[in-house]
Amino acid sequence: MHQVIHGEIYVPDTKRLDALCEQFQHILRYSYNRCKKGDISGSTRTFCEDKFTGHLNKRWIRDAVLFGEGIHTRFEDQKVIFGSRESWNRLKSGLLSKEDWQSLRNHHCFARGEANKQGNLNCRIEGNYLRVNFGKRNYQSYPLHISTKQTKKMKKQGKLSDRGRLDLLLLLADQKKVFYNIRLRKKDAHHYLVSVEYELTEPETTITFKNGVIGVDTNVDHLAIAETDANGDLLKTDALYAPRMQFAKKDKRFYDIACLVNQIIDYARKTGKGIVFENLKFRPDYSLNKKRNRMFSNFCYRKILELLEAKCIQYGIAYKKVNPAFTSIIGRYKYAKMHRITGHQAAAYVIARRGLGFQEKISLFKENKESVKTRLARTLEGKYGKKPHG
Repeated sequence: MHQVIHGEIYVPDTKRLDALCEQFQHILRYSYNRCKKGDISGSTRTFCEDKFTGHLNKRWIRDAVLFGEGIHTRFEDQKVIFGSRESWNRLKSGLLSKEDWQSLRNHHCFARGEANKQGNLNCRIEGNYLRVNFGKRNYQSYPLHISTKQTKKMKKQGKLSDRGRLDLLLLLADQKKVFYNIRLRKKDAHHYLVSVEYELTEPETTITFKNGVIGVDTNVDHLAIAETDANGDLLKTDALYAPRMQFAKKDKRFYDIACLVNQIIDYARKTGKGIVFENLKFRPDYSLNKKRNRMFSNFCYRKILELLEAKCIQYGIAYKKVNPAFTSIIGRYKYAKMHRITGHQAAAYVIARRGLGFQEKISLFKENKESVKTRLARTLEGKYGKKPHG
């Protein structure tokens, strides 16, 4: 389970850290370009170690090469602009100076950890200090500020503050049971942000599908949920609304998403039932109709489902991803009138039953067959446009 602790350091003179980040990014871009030209990773690593050893130690060089190779693997078919496309356009328009552009390209670095090295060799946390290795055992320590704030909700749920989690992490690192990665990112003239990233073993699953499941249907402005018993019979439905997800800024949308996901997790823990949700795998295709284009542009389904999955793992709740095909249509024409619920809640019920292993197919309850056939054809046309979908 991936965990992140956020901190910061204030440095009166950042010349050494700036030079470190600049060299790291230079090697990163160099390795990326070598991979882009088809060079194998082994030769790139060896060549960079020979070329840049006088500037950084081999561990920093290897980390930069691995970072560059990872970017190439992730965006193999896309054009990558280091420093962001927006900044590049501002540079071309004369709104950003060359010095500021270079600063944006060279503003962070990454130190990889190892368990048998007591956590991390190049950036090690020692008490309240961050020790940075500038090469040839040339170390410098900076005061590290980590939040000690613990809210009432955190205390109630038994959660530690960032400082408490860091102390536990350092104890495990000293025992060589875990390692941590450090990411340094420059914020302003004398201020660097520090991210401590580490992995913990996933907790044991204590809430299963034995007593039934909770189905979740994802929509633009709300989440519909449906609770069933172990036999797949509907017990309760609900809708959790957050209208700001359609139009608010990124941070506000993500806050609302987190609130919705927490409500579902609390409900699952209260009822002792696992969660079933859609396995949405799609890439935005903006050749569709305007309504679907807007949905892909404004709404982050992936963020909701990824956060829901992470929370299930964190709290030991069993979860399952199911095929989302025709869940809305099946729910609307098969269960909505039968149980007097909305179409979205009916879709959540279909998702829940699929999670229990039921083979849900399109069937009608008090509906005209020809009318449904026409609506289904329109739905497929709206989804695929003029593309073949046979």
